[in-house]
Amino acid sequence: MQSIHDAEQIGPVLRELILKWAGKVFPKDIPEILVVDACKEPIGYTLGSAITLAVSAQYDRSYAVGDYRVYMGPVDDVEEEEAAERGYLLPEEQRSGHAITDGLVWVLRGRILHIARVDEASLASRDHSPLNNEARKKILTEIFHAPFAKLFATCKTPPTEAETIAAFGKFYGEVSKTALTRTETDIQTNVDRLADLNAQVQQTLNTLVHQREQLRLLRLAVNEKCAKTEANIERIGRQLHRLVGPRIESITISEKELTAVHKNVVIEDADSGETSELGDIRLRLLLEDGKDLIRFEGVGGNEDRSGYFHPHVAKNGAPCLGNIGNDVGKLLEQREWGTLVLLLDEFLRSYNDENPYVQWFGGDRDQYDSCYDSGDESCTDCSDSNCPYWSDRWDRCHENSSTQDCMWCANTECAYFADELSECRNSHSRAECLKCRITHCDHHPASEEECHEWNADDDCDECERRGECLAWAGENESECYDEYGPGRCDDCAHAADCQILRETPADGQDAGETDAPQPDSAGAAVGGSGTPAESLDAGDAG
Repeated sequence: MQSIHDAEQIGPVLRELILKWAGKVFPKDIPEILVVDACKEPIGYTLGSAITLAVSAQYDRSYAVGDYRVYMGPVDDVEEEEAAERGYLLPEEQRSGHAITDGLVWVLRGRILHIARVDEASLASRDHSPLNNEARKKILTEIFHAPFAKLFATCKTPPTEAETIAAFGKFYGEVSKTALTRTETDIQTNVDRLADLNAQVQQTLNTLVHQREQLRLLRLAVNEKCAKTEANIERIGRQLHRLVGPRIESITISEKELTAVHKNVVIEDADSGETSELGDIRLRLLLEDGKDLIRFEGVGGNEDRSGYFHPHVAKNGAPCLGNIGNDVGKLLEQREWGTLVLLLDEFLRSYNDENPYVQWFGGDRDQYDSCYDSGDESCTDCSDSNCPYWSDRWDRCHENSSTQDCMWCANTECAYFADELSECRNSHSRAECLKCRITHCDHHPASEEECHEWNADDDCDECERRGECLAWAGENESECYDEYGPGRCDDCAHAADCQILRETPADGQDAGETDAPQPDSAGAAVGGSGTPAESLDAGDAG
């Protein structure tokens, strides 16, 4: 809720009239008039001297009444309380649409008045000619004076005990409804969570059964004398031997690595039919730290697009397997190396334009190259992810930028910004941070007071600006006087408030008789000369 003085729904003319009408009923102290947006907030039940006014928040109707036209918002009258009083712009025989709410401009229920929001700026004569303020006041008085007079008369009498109980009953009912809804939601959430947990338990049990079976087979596999193991070795060995051919140039097997060179890899865009020759790519299946790792690498002469030699292989060689990930995982578990090599060969020769690391087709490469070579556009400001230079834009920007450049840029999308910010801060003192012109930095204090608050326990003793800092001088008057006074005290802006100067006699005066020197309005702090310190560039400060 808002006070009537702050509520935007109450225009200046209507606000002036309401307060005028209230002053006639409450000649001494006008009670607080609270305004609620009836379309956004629930209407409260105010007891005591405060008065509640609910206002509709929009305009969607225009009525011609007599010689003038009124634009206003709807008033919903859904409770149908017998005790409510209602006011209409139109007589009943002229209403169209809903007979109850059409032309309804106010409803008074006890101590709450609900009024339509009238666009006083659009009050016009019947032919839409604008009205002056006096004419607007006349129309608004016609519409609203009666309900407000009844409201103020009702609220002049304190509420009865029955009103308080009835109001609290409505409040209690709403609280109960809210608690009921929240409890129902919590129960459903827990039911869904329980179902998820049951599903996870079942999945874990199935995985455990599968792993135990795998354990049994692996124990047989390490036993070279097992007939089944020997049969599997012979079957998969023959399969790998037969794979060498037009698509797979060679396969190399060692104790902890299997590699295969995939020849002349070509991918095709399904939409345009455009193809791209990627060259030869080597597959490496590694047994590393008890894990099976799949990595790819270019053999030589591969096309390089922003560090990528394949649209679905990361720069470190890790593939994005997409919908074949589960199949690859099963083949690794079952040690079906031959089938796995065939599946990964199909992977290398396929292209999905929905999720590549870099868009391989669909753009004019010459256009992108020309844009990149010209340097007219900033890659970091570009949003064209189809550009082959787009994905590593931050890497190139960082390689060609100084810490000062990064501080001025302050682009939080850049992965290097946080490190550069820390590097800048660690390379400079707090005093340098205070003088730095890069004020959007998180380490830049807004004032000497804030700088002193941040660093009083650590850096003030080492700070070269300590003799100029009023915040330090104000808290360390004795130390300041011993180190810098009395010769520099005359120019100190803190001198007028310095207790040490009040207690220290000047030459020829007794203690307590000296007056503190008046500061020069343009003077510096302790030891200052009246000339402001020159700001540092970010290259010298953080």
